[in-house]
Amino acid sequence: MSASGSCGPSALASPIAMPRSDEERLDLSGMRIGELRPSQLGGLRALRTLVLRHNALRALPPLGGFPLLESLDLSHNELSELGPDVLAGCARLRWLDVAHNGLRELPAAGGCWQLEALRLDRNRIEQLHGVPHALPLSLAQLSLRENAIASPQQLRFLASLAQLRALELAPSPLGSAAAEQRTPLQPLLAFLLPSLVALDRQLIGNIDRSAAARLFADLRPADGCAHAHAPIRPPTGAPAIVALDPALLRLLRPPCTDDALWAHLRAHAHAAAAAASAA
Repeated sequence: MSASGSCGPSALASPIAMPRSDEERLDLSGMRIGELRPSQLGGLRALRTLVLRHNALRALPPLGGFPLLESLDLSHNELSELGPDVLAGCARLRWLDVAHNGLRELPAAGGCWQLEALRLDRNRIEQLHGVPHALPLSLAQLSLRENAIASPQQLRFLASLAQLRALELAPSPLGSAAAEQRTPLQPLLAFLLPSLVALDRQLIGNIDRSAAARLFADLRPADGCAHAHAPIRPPTGAPAIVALDPALLRLLRPPCTDDALWAHLRAHAHAAAAAASAA
């Protein structure tokens, strides 16, 4: 309840007992906080864990005043964005939970170069094209369950996350073919993400990575832009270990101007092929 006696969300009230400046954890969950002012959290430079879940936050002030922050829980709020100013200076952040909000774009966490785990379940994210800039290469776990990602073409932007080991996508509206047949997604994502170990909490086996290497290692972009999005066929003589939906394969035929991304994908394919041969 706010100081005025109403039951609606309010700014953090001053009577709330705040931790000493040398304390490392602050839990303000379930307090119906609608606004968080920088002055109200000032001086907590030793803070390592900040929990703000189950509030009514629609925006956040810059959190750079917590240089030691490692864990941040913003789940179950009303955030529509997490701009670059919010996490600037949070270089030690390792765990970020922004699930159950209203984000339409990825959080700007590129400067959190030690970030290992990110939860974005139940938001309104439709596009992944910002992954190379918004998310750091250190990311090992990513959950995007129950978002609005409807096009499998968006998955190619995950290729920049070379250290990603666990990915959760389902349930999501990626199309009936991908929803009904999970198997085609496994070799595709094994090709894009050579470090991936688990997809939707299921292990990616050696047969999937071997299939990805055989199916994708020799692919080349089309010579002309008119055929840039033509279906891709497996290399001649490649064993048909899995049946891949052409709709999923088409996303790997980028526009002619996307040479850098294509080179990046080919590098991943050769690395996967080498790993499969070594095994």
